Amino acid sequence: MFVMQRRLLSFFSAIRAQSDRIEWSFFLRTADNVTWTEQMLTEKGMPTTWVLSIEANANFPFAGKFSRGCFSTQRIIQPRKAIRNFAAESKSLVADVLAEFSRRLPEIT
Repeated sequence: MFVMQRRLLSFFSAIRAQSDRIEWSFFLRTADNVTWTEQMLTEKGMPTTWVLSIEANANFPFAGKFSRGCFSTQRIIQPRKAIRNFAAESKSLVADVLAEFSRRLPEIT
């Protein structure tokens, strides 16, 4: 369990390292329908039940010449896939989110 916890935390760190313009939050969804936050993962370790998915929420605050705001999006990640190759998966996730944000507001990305 400790190895999986460390790999998940490394995956989250790798995602954050890809872009400092995006604010990330992560949640684990378990088989018994419990939400496990990143802080809980750090402090308490892995949940006792099976982790079915990871929710990655991305916020992109922006300030333009005439407007301010924040775009948000959410991605669902398979835990096993993320842990096996967290470097490639983190790059793929960040690229996907940045592409979505750039379509919404091309002049800021």
